[in-house]
Amino acid sequence: MDQSAIMCCRRGAALHVQFSPLRVSVVPLPTSRVVFVVAHSLVESPKAVQAATHYNKRVFECSLALAILDEAVGGFLGADDVVRSTLADFQRSRQLCHDGCRSLVRQHIREEAYTKGEVSSVLGQER
Repeated sequence: MDQSAIMCCRRGAALHVQFSPLRVSVVPLPTSRVVFVVAHSLVESPKAVQAATHYNKRVFECSLALAILDEAVGGFLGADDVVRSTLADFQRSRQLCHDGCRSLVRQHIREEAYTKGEVSSVLGQER
C-alpha cells in the first residue's frame, strides 16, 4: 500500500486505495487545519509468526460469507465473481438499500463460526 500511495499521491489530498478490484480515489482534504491522529492499540500482531495462517484471513472470511449469502438468495454470482466482489457490489447488483442488505445478512448468515464441512455443504461442494 505504501508504494501505491507514493505513486498516486497528490498535494492536499488523501488516497483511498482498494485492492479488489484495484482502484485509487483521490480524497481532497479541507483547506482548513487538518489533524491526523496516530494511535497505538497496544495489541501486538506478530506478523512474521502468523503470516502463513492469518494473512488476509478476514478478507477470505468475508468472501465466504458473501458466497453463502449469494447462494441463499439464488446464486447469481459465479465462483470467480464472489472472490472479486464485495458486499457493496452484491447490494448494488440487487438494487438493495442498506437496511434491505442488512436484513438479508441477518436472515442468512449466522453469527457463530461455520465449519469447513458446513461451508462446503452450503455451497454445494460436498466431497
